[in-house]
Amino acid sequence: QDKVEKKSKNEMNEFLLESAVKNNKKCIQMALTRGEKADINAVDKDGNNALMLSVFFASESDSAGVKYILECFKDEIDLNHLNDNGFSVLSFGYKDVSSDSNDFEDGLSSILYENGKRLDNQAGKIAMWAWASQRVMDYAETLTEYLDLKNSIVCGHSRLGITALLAGATDERFAFTYSNNSGTFGSAIARGKRGETIRQIYEVFPWQFCKNASKYMDKEYEMPFDQHYLLASIAPRRVLIGSANKDIWADPQAEMLSCIASSPAFNNPFIYNDKLPEPGDCYLEGDVGYQIREGAHYFSRNDWKKVFEFVNKHLN
Repeated sequence: QDKVEKKSKNEMNEFLLESAVKNNKKCIQMALTRGEKADINAVDKDGNNALMLSVFFASESDSAGVKYILECFKDEIDLNHLNDNGFSVLSFGYKDVSSDSNDFEDGLSSILYENGKRLDNQAGKIAMWAWASQRVMDYAETLTEYLDLKNSIVCGHSRLGITALLAGATDERFAFTYSNNSGTFGSAIARGKRGETIRQIYEVFPWQFCKNASKYMDKEYEMPFDQHYLLASIAPRRVLIGSANKDIWADPQAEMLSCIASSPAFNNPFIYNDKLPEPGDCYLEGDVGYQIREGAHYFSRNDWKKVFEFVNKHLN
């Protein structure tokens, strides 16, 4: 953790706040003028490529001139749909930060871990991706004339839904967090969960988590915590959880249970009907919200629609 803090101030922040700002003003202005996406290549002090960001601004005429940050982890999204709803987008490729593999000698991993070796309590890839999203937020803070920082959102799907929850919990600058179909180690309560277990996710993706996560394989009921702790860590800011009824691997029931269990931590509690979740259920009134749609494991346009509704209902 100490290493991460030192690197965040001395290296990663330097390239995002100096290189990106100084070298990409023209690119930003063109994106604003033409309504186009700007690809910003942030480099380190030695001129090496470090992280590619994509920026797409909502026009001033959209949504009565209200602008937000909507930060995602991929640019495989319908930018026009987001912009038409008044959302400006900052996105980056999470694999540019560090590969989604057991290789700890590439990208950010190579800075943190000598020879790719890490201790049992040291960060896995999800923590690195979450940390990188916070560095993108650093860059967003240099664009205050274009972006409404009071209503910034961090969002993601599946493993990146876990990433979004961690980023939202550890950085108070994110006013909203949206996690879509994140399941195990994300938004789903582990105790009694259907579908994927801790053993199954850790044995397939051990690099995404710290090694100590393996202690809880087949021991969900012995954990001194559960995933509602992660949601509660976002309070008093707001979090929305998205499920899909056919995504049993993530388990919609367990995801909704996290909302219920975390509710006491929020100023405005979770308001819901006391029943198992069904497609079309949408609970957006509280500071912790939940929605479930018909379908399987993907990020749909309907999911985005619920994000828009939740944010617009709770604008700061």
